[in-house]
Amino acid sequence: MHPHQPDILLPPVVNSPPWLRFALLCTLLLLAAVWLEPHLGPLCRSTAAQVGILLGLAGYAPVVQGDLVTLPGFTVRIVTECTPLYACLLYCSFVVAQPSGWQRTLAGLFTGILVISTANLLRIAFVTAAGTVLAPILFDILHVYLGQVAMLLLVISVCLLWLRWSAAGPAPLPFVLRAGLIATALFLPWLLINRDYVALLDSLVVLLFSWLYPGYQLLTPRPMPIYNHTFAVPLLLSLVVAGWQRWTLRRCGALLGGVGLIAAWHALFRVSHVVWTALNVPEIEPLHQAIYLLGQFLLPFLLWFRLDGRSFRPEKAHAVPGRPVIIAMLLALCSVTTAVAEPLILVHPDGLDGFAISAENLNRVSEAEISIAYQSEEETPPQVTGAGLGAQATIVVQNDTPGSITIRLKSGKPLSGHVLLAMAQIQGSVTFLTAWLRDEKGMTLTPRVSIKNPGDDELRAMSELRQKIIAPVAEHAVVPAPVSAAPAAVAVESTPASPPAGATVVATAVADTTPRTLAFSSRPSVLDAFRSYSGERTPAALAGLFVRHDAIFRQEPLLLLSDGTAALHLTVRAGNQSEKAPQFFISGGTCTGLNSGETGEWELAIVPDRGALLSTVTVLTGSEMIEYPLAVAPPQELFDGTKAGVGEAEYVAVANRLVGGNQKP
Repeated sequence: MHPHQPDILLPPVVNSPPWLRFALLCTLLLLAAVWLEPHLGPLCRSTAAQVGILLGLAGYAPVVQGDLVTLPGFTVRIVTECTPLYACLLYCSFVVAQPSGWQRTLAGLFTGILVISTANLLRIAFVTAAGTVLAPILFDILHVYLGQVAMLLLVISVCLLWLRWSAAGPAPLPFVLRAGLIATALFLPWLLINRDYVALLDSLVVLLFSWLYPGYQLLTPRPMPIYNHTFAVPLLLSLVVAGWQRWTLRRCGALLGGVGLIAAWHALFRVSHVVWTALNVPEIEPLHQAIYLLGQFLLPFLLWFRLDGRSFRPEKAHAVPGRPVIIAMLLALCSVTTAVAEPLILVHPDGLDGFAISAENLNRVSEAEISIAYQSEEETPPQVTGAGLGAQATIVVQNDTPGSITIRLKSGKPLSGHVLLAMAQIQGSVTFLTAWLRDEKGMTLTPRVSIKNPGDDELRAMSELRQKIIAPVAEHAVVPAPVSAAPAAVAVESTPASPPAGATVVATAVADTTPRTLAFSSRPSVLDAFRSYSGERTPAALAGLFVRHDAIFRQEPLLLLSDGTAALHLTVRAGNQSEKAPQFFISGGTCTGLNSGETGEWELAIVPDRGALLSTVTVLTGSEMIEYPLAVAPPQELFDGTKAGVGEAEYVAVANRLVGGNQKP
């Protein structure tokens, strides 16, 4: 036995390469984390509390409520990915997979987890403070860089430092510095092409579904400007290039194969997302989450480790017979959160002059009753709506007693994890909250409760947000047609181009009988954006989904409730694609006015059908036909939530909160 290493004993029990042990162990731990996701609320709340302490030490005045951290004008929600959990599991898998003594392994685990957790807290605190002064797109860029690139490089650094200390591995600092510089250089151009990369993958996904479901029109909207999971591609490139190994055909082929594998994994991620949202199979959500985690954390690390791992082979390596005990301890550490997780009911501002009622750490809950006491100067009872529970849930609201609301929920599908239960349009403050829950086995639980009322700064921010997102219809005036332009008649008549089913035609000229080939395309709708959105569901983020930038279409206001009388105005820049005037097909609404502008613009006044959830305008210009879904939603009293599809209930609830808040004097 070596006198300086008394804990190094026997050869490995299983003769397998470290990269394979690392891959299997990391996959096992990440899948365990997915399984325990509904019980990880305490970890999120603990991270939020520690971030609040750091911000307080830095001179800020944060307000921490559950997993929410609020600074003036800016709020972040700490989700599981914001915690150090996944980075620590990646590091632990690497350490346990290496041949070393149990004392050095445990010391490395403790020290590495401490370093990674501390760095993660500093990261979250920094991006939260930066969010108060940065534009949303700059905040997203900073968040992705520090979360996806910097954190994984940090994990690799800690892994290599432990390897050098434990088994005389090579010095990691030169490699890590080169990798960091290359990753930063590749990060900037990838910002410009990551959406095109996703679009290319989506075209393959659409092709696949066209084979599986002939005639099915699959829409794959891309509402987010940055897709953080795609940055695994430049990260892998930076790690391999930083190694400065001799470039051979075999090495180049291996690198291209690794990039192709990551791209295939990203395509699989998009397929699972389509199955979950478009095909309405919510049971696939855990698999979807597992695909995401393995592609974001394990895959780039594993491919680099497999390709260049020999460069970091330690000079001396020893096995430990107690390695299964260490693995069991790690799994037990993951499972301990199940015992300490308590369900929590929160009432907090929804960012739109009302309150959201949400739940944390639910575990197969099928029924709930929530009682709220409030103070308000409004005489009318507050409106309460369900939010995003789908067609299998029912909600009964009792609000006939001034100052109190009782909400009873029943879901055919048991609820787990974080769930947005309802939204209450309370114009005032909440003073009391109590609740009980019942799981699918009939056991009644008493959850913890938490109340957060908005401050003066939040109230001002809510008012500014409403004015920014939705402009009142009354402020818009129809642009009169120029004198030189021929008057455009609004009529319903036949046309050679096949209109959408049930659509009416707005004729702007004599019908064209010339045979031609039409290229048809369709813009994604806001409802599709809600269905596919997988980011943080903060009020500001959901409100931002209604903002669309289109070179041809512009709707004012950005959102309209389809009460059967209110009108919106759609400006269409038809351009000069044809000498003939365009034709417009209206589906789910009535065109009440049409004007032409001097620069090829046409302006339509449209009244959506009463209670319409979908209303579209299709414009035919030359050889191109473009369908544009209008952003409309039925008033809450006209919406039947029991028949709602994926994302529809949440879409209608948010739309009513936005428009309802804007119409307040």
